[in-house]
Amino acid sequence: MGAGDRASTLACGDGAVTCCCATGCGSTAQLGSSVRGDSGVCRSPPTLATVDLSIPHPRVTRIGRLPADIFDTTTEFSLEREDRIKVLQILEATGGGTKKHLIALLCGLDRGQFDTVVACPSERHPSFGQESILNELRATATNYEIVEMRRAIRPLDDLRSLVTLYRLMCSHHFDIVHAHSSKAGILGRLAARLAGVPTVIYTPHGFFFLGKRGWQRKFFRSLEWAVGLLTDCTIAVSPSEFSVVIENHIAPPEAVVLIENGIALDDFNLTIDTIAKRAELGLAPGVPVVGTASRLNPQKDPLTLLHAMAEVIAGDPRVRFVWCGDGELRGAAEALVDELGIRDHVMFTGYRSDVLEVIATFDIFVVSSIFEALGYAPLEAMALLKPVVATDVVGLRDVVIHNQTGLIVPPQNPSALAAAIRQILADPALGAAMGAAGRRVVEARFSLRDSIGQTEQLYLRLARRNAQALRNGQVR
Repeated sequence: MGAGDRASTLACGDGAVTCCCATGCGSTAQLGSSVRGDSGVCRSPPTLATVDLSIPHPRVTRIGRLPADIFDTTTEFSLEREDRIKVLQILEATGGGTKKHLIALLCGLDRGQFDTVVACPSERHPSFGQESILNELRATATNYEIVEMRRAIRPLDDLRSLVTLYRLMCSHHFDIVHAHSSKAGILGRLAARLAGVPTVIYTPHGFFFLGKRGWQRKFFRSLEWAVGLLTDCTIAVSPSEFSVVIENHIAPPEAVVLIENGIALDDFNLTIDTIAKRAELGLAPGVPVVGTASRLNPQKDPLTLLHAMAEVIAGDPRVRFVWCGDGELRGAAEALVDELGIRDHVMFTGYRSDVLEVIATFDIFVVSSIFEALGYAPLEAMALLKPVVATDVVGLRDVVIHNQTGLIVPPQNPSALAAAIRQILADPALGAAMGAAGRRVVEARFSLRDSIGQTEQLYLRLARRNAQALRNGQVR
């Protein structure tokens, strides 16, 4: 009997959380109180507060007034204007989930209503190991302008990027600037206000300061707060990211909207010969396979995961671990594998174009991140009927339902991670049921079509506000 034949029911009882997507669908998912046993495995994730997007009062700031009906999603809205709405998407982080989000958005936006241009660098640091985003932009027939932004803080380079963005905005007269992730978020919003762009939107895709401590955390959080004053609307891609925005005073609730990431489920209706794929990877038939797919960088905390796998392998030497991806910690990870004596049990594949086929060979998918926005990788694994073990952090606790679609464990805790992996490996029927339940959750909550539709509606409503302000002679 396959995983798809072992579907379990997702109950909704005490601690159930109402879905707060922008459609207001009202669906629920079971979340209980957080209780950890002696093993350190979290028995259930913390309850998330319901986010009410129907804010009844307008916001008044230095930037202007946001009417409450901008976030009223009870009816769809279309803008009556002959020309298309001009949108500039700005992205420095041209890799990983942020790139995936933008490419999906570009493919899905109604080109009859939106004229979209992308501003991005020609490539990111070689450690990302991925081809230039420009090839994918060409494939989507999207207009783009190269703006050489760099991830690191370099004042002179950042000033050049700011000036380039400012000139681009002045020459094209965009209706909306939508900046993605930290570096483009800061430079893009500053340039947009200097250029007088009517509407400025920001999607953090995971706050950089969450991975910092001490003065660095305070510094980067202060930057987000300061530039937040220049922002009309912040889009959070998960309920926990929404909470981070509010709790850190980056924006008031009435200026934040929740639009969860989504995936195209048709891409996951695959027929994969997992036996043949395992053989191609050098994995013997019948061996337990644990794996992940992500960058090898500090945010993903690969060293904790490798320590956990050493504990798992010590208890069952048959287990194999596969890491799809690359990054600046590849060398440190390889060295740790040798130090732990698990070289024969661990495989680093680097970046692969067939990553979904590789994930299909896993028995368990593991995510050890210290923060996310809303992780695409666990969504993809769940769509492929895989149980997920994930850390109890922003952007992951929104995806994995503890004891239903996988297990949630404390971050940076190798023993807890190992215990959760062992629990599922010891009970294949449990893993299959969790995988089937995960697929159902993705189908119910994480539709790419819904995510794009909600973004379109937000653009249209903000454009309507600006059109009304222009007719009334108001100057923003």
